[in-house]
Amino acid sequence: NLRRAAAAADAALVAKGERAARQQEAARTMQKFFQVCVTDRAPLPVSKKWGALVVINALFHVYFAINNLRLCQNLIRAVEGPAFPKALDGQTVEGRHFAKAEVVTYKRAPAPSETLRGTAETLPAGTLPRHFRGNGAGGGHAATVPPPLAPPHLLAPRWAG
Repeated sequence: NLRRAAAAADAALVAKGERAARQQEAARTMQKFFQVCVTDRAPLPVSKKWGALVVINALFHVYFAINNLRLCQNLIRAVEGPAFPKALDGQTVEGRHFAKAEVVTYKRAPAPSETLRGTAETLPAGTLPRHFRGNGAGGGHAATVPPPLAPPHLLAPRWAG
């Protein structure tokens, strides 16, 4: 996966004392994927728009890792726009639906406006999913996530390490 490879490359660069920029390059590449998906004009049953949520979630991860949350707002606007399939609540639209895992990941990502203003709940580091902890190079964003769906003590063992 491009996101994970870029994070590993950045970690190696930081270990060498060099500037980490691979995740930013990965974000630019994924942004191109995103543009292809959301601008597809094919009929909805065969549209590339159904793959956009996977790319959006990957971009959320990268934007959090590089601490560039303002870019998340463009992704959210695209999902909320009129051209995006309205199937985020489990509906089937023209015989298609988004994978539940992708919908849950999208809905559980912190709202950038809340995170930028600092009003999202801050949880202890042991209760955070691994992908929200970052690699240490991204800044102070790693502990800002919305409340989990389950109590933190049930989630900690699953996400430990």
